[in-house]
Amino acid sequence: MRAKTCYAGGLCTTVDPVPTKAEARAKLGLDPNQEIIVVLTGGGGAGTPYAPLTMAARAVPDALWLVLGPVHREGHETDFGNLVELGWVPGVTDHIAAADVVIASAGDNTVHEIARVGRPYVCAPEWRYFGEQTRKAERLAELGAAVALPAWPGALAPWRGILDAAKALDPAALAELYDDDAAKVAAEYLEGLAVSLWATG
Repeated sequence: MRAKTCYAGGLCTTVDPVPTKAEARAKLGLDPNQEIIVVLTGGGGAGTPYAPLTMAARAVPDALWLVLGPVHREGHETDFGNLVELGWVPGVTDHIAAADVVIASAGDNTVHEIARVGRPYVCAPEWRYFGEQTRKAERLAELGAAVALPAWPGALAPWRGILDAAKALDPAALAELYDDDAAKVAAEYLEGLAVSLWATG
């Protein structure tokens, strides 16, 4: 099966220029010195649960927590001033670049958007058939490319350690998973396969 597999590298749909952290923060009007945590919730489900994020914001009150995308509320949450819901934003790359740590699911495009920018990554897999996001989060952790978060912490204490563990990772381990030429490699492989099958068919 490995011999039959084309390893093209991860595909990423985003082609926006990648700014430095300082450039991104200046563009977004963010404090150049404050710790900033960006949470990407994506659109693959009902939204990231909001309650654990309120715990995180309370646990690390000096950080600014920016939440991009939908969240799922149950009605009992307490809002905090350092937890800001931005909803859908046009410049995801800028927000990732502005972050000290990114918390996101293990969706394929999401993983490679973060890898493309090269930011410390806490991977919180969403439920999927066959556990594919959970397995991906585990593998990312094995590679030292992310901190796997199999369940949202239900207490304040773990959060500082989670963020510090992400910052301690070697960013090169995640960056290696992104290949600028992945789409080209995949397209050329498929084209070559079609030609060879047609010739031998």
